[in-house]
Amino acid sequence: MPTGQIFFTGTLGAATVGEIIGGSGASSGTINGSSNTGTAFREANIGNLHVLRGITGGSGTSSGQVFAPTIGSVVLGTGPATADLVGGTGGSSGAIIGDSRLGTVVINGNIEGGDGENSGGVFSNASLKTAAVRGSVIGGSGEESGRIAVIGSAASVAVLGDIQGGTGKSSGTVDITRSLTKLTLGHQKPEVSDGNLVGGAGESSGKLSIGGKMDSALINGSIKGGTGNNSGGIAVTGEITNLALRGDLEGGSSLAGNTTALTGFVTAGRIAQMTVGGDIKVGNNGGTGLADSAAIRANRDIQSLLVRGSILGDISTPAVIAAAGIGAPPPAGTGDVAIQRLVIDGDVSYLNILGGYGGNAFAGAPLGTPTNADAQIGSVVIRGDILGTNIVAGVTSGADGRFGTADDALITGQGAVPDDPTVFSTIARVVLQAAVQTNTDLYAIVAQAVKTVLVGSDGTPLELSLGRGNDNEPVVAGSNFVVREIAV
Repeated sequence: MPTGQIFFTGTLGAATVGEIIGGSGASSGTINGSSNTGTAFREANIGNLHVLRGITGGSGTSSGQVFAPTIGSVVLGTGPATADLVGGTGGSSGAIIGDSRLGTVVINGNIEGGDGENSGGVFSNASLKTAAVRGSVIGGSGEESGRIAVIGSAASVAVLGDIQGGTGKSSGTVDITRSLTKLTLGHQKPEVSDGNLVGGAGESSGKLSIGGKMDSALINGSIKGGTGNNSGGIAVTGEITNLALRGDLEGGSSLAGNTTALTGFVTAGRIAQMTVGGDIKVGNNGGTGLADSAAIRANRDIQSLLVRGSILGDISTPAVIAAAGIGAPPPAGTGDVAIQRLVIDGDVSYLNILGGYGGNAFAGAPLGTPTNADAQIGSVVIRGDILGTNIVAGVTSGADGRFGTADDALITGQGAVPDDPTVFSTIARVVLQAAVQTNTDLYAIVAQAVKTVLVGSDGTPLELSLGRGNDNEPVVAGSNFVVREIAV
């Protein structure tokens, strides 16, 4: 039998309690509103609940918990006095749960996952108005511990500290199954170093997942991949309308004996506008393989991406910016636009810019899935030095695994959309404003048609032939960096 429990029906209009602490018994140390919609009890609601010193889960299942079908607001702590929401060893311990609707939740401290599954979290089974966490969201060893999860839409989520993955799978996360209107991570103060989204050792830890659209996101720190697969990143099924990342996008590393994929990443159905204020940096392959470490991918298109720093890949693990172009509304006769505008203010070393490629990259296929032979790239501007970089639209590298060689070919095969023979993969404009460094291997700008390439601080145009499928020219003599148009 539950001990230390407040059970109620009807409406709990307003209440203030000092602290909620779960014990070893199931549902011990709880405020529990009835969800019975029959004749025995009336469905319960909480208007406003204030917990002065926090909520702590115990070893009992669902211990240290606030539950009601509808919750207006829950506030932990007062002003400068911190109060944490802490999971225990029991499953679903240390939690705030709105079964039908959750209004406003304010945590004047941290959300900390424990050893129990789903421990230490804020959960709504329908919608969330606002969640404000003055500290950090920290995953634990329990699966899905230390998180904010909504089966529905959320208007606003603000975490002033970090979102930090743990050792548990899907720990230290924010999961919204539908849309999120606004995300804020970190303080908007240059002297404060928090506001990071950090992956952990657990698979899918330290991650923001949105099942629909994300309108606005401001991350004042960095995105940092962990050692777990699919860790330290943002995954949005629909559109990212505006994402501002003020720090770096840092890929994670693989450990000895392990293969790691998708760590330190941003993926979306579509990216309308995105800015990276710092660098994009891949991790270290210390194991048996590493793929999509520091990757930006869109299934549809990237309209505008600005990187104010440098992109620092590795010769064995290049950074990736890719979009498939599928479903992007094209201007008449120009095919699907995969990447409309990409500007990189700093240097670039070992980067693959890919139009016509989807996700699902792994160590054996690091480019991802070739998908769209009609993909278009609008404008690519690189203001710093360039080394070891491919810019590709609608083309696969062939058996030799290198772009710019004779076996480059249009994307075909399983998973690819049918090629429209009246539409030609095109790269409209490439601007390389600084030094083109000499590569030890061949790299290329490749499509059926490459229209304009400008080289150097004075923007000298590369002499390209009119038409399609007829150019094979070095960008700079002896650089091992070429423009190649494949046969039409």
